[in-house]
Amino acid sequence: MFSRTADKQFQGVVLDITTHQPIPFVHFSYAKRKGFVSNEKGAFQIIEPFESIKVKVSAIGYISQTIDLKPNKKEVIYLDNNIEQLNEVELVLIDQKKELLKRVI
Repeated sequence: MFSRTADKQFQGVVLDITTHQPIPFVHFSYAKRKGFVSNEKGAFQIIEPFESIKVKVSAIGYISQTIDLKPNKKEVIYLDNNIEQLNEVELVLIDQKKELLKRVI
């Protein structure tokens, strides 16, 4: 006989490490192909039969991390900003007609 492991609740919230404000729509991926998303207030809840879940937590503009979620405990996950300094970009408009005239003259 097989005994089914009782389902367990995994829940928590994802916050910005600097501001302590909720991060909306954070993506969680686990077990190679499974995943879920937090709500607009950064809160999440999932029910699984596992003793723990190793999840990758990611959000645009933040550094991803991998953590172990434990059941029946409200997790508070802090993500750090992923700030990248971009090089200056210069846009130049070249009028093709004027360039052609310069070449002809």
